Amino acid sequence: MERFRKVFSCPTAKVIAAEEGLGRLYSCVIGAAQTAKYFISELPGGGIEHIKVLWNDWFQDGGFDLHSDRTEVMELVKALARIYAPSQEAQLLSMIRSNEDREFEGDGHSFAYTYHRGPKIDERMIVVRKWPLSSP
Repeated sequence: MERFRKVFSCPTAKVIAAEEGLGRLYSCVIGAAQTAKYFISELPGGGIEHIKVLWNDWFQDGGFDLHSDRTEVMELVKALARIYAPSQEAQLLSMIRSNEDREFEGDGHSFAYTYHRGPKIDERMIVVRKWPLSSP
């Protein structure tokens, strides 16, 4: 969480305390429509389970404009790249705009992108796994 905080100032940051069987959850939800999200899920005993950047991308105007919070999600992806894949920033930015699932490994981590088409919102999500480090 500290590494993310060093590269991105999130005014809405929250940490949900660990519960039995679950680790802490850090969340950053930003944008006028609050559709750009960054999550850090910890393992119950500490350490990181995964990192997610999620964008609920309006492709039909539901009152928040088309593709609302696009700028904000791009900044979250850039922050993710600075921490976990500095040499892969362009690929990560391309992924979040893609309509196809993708995976790749780089800089010691694995990255999976999923795309789900909804009735008015596309769910675009990058998940980072594989931790050769002690804390993100």
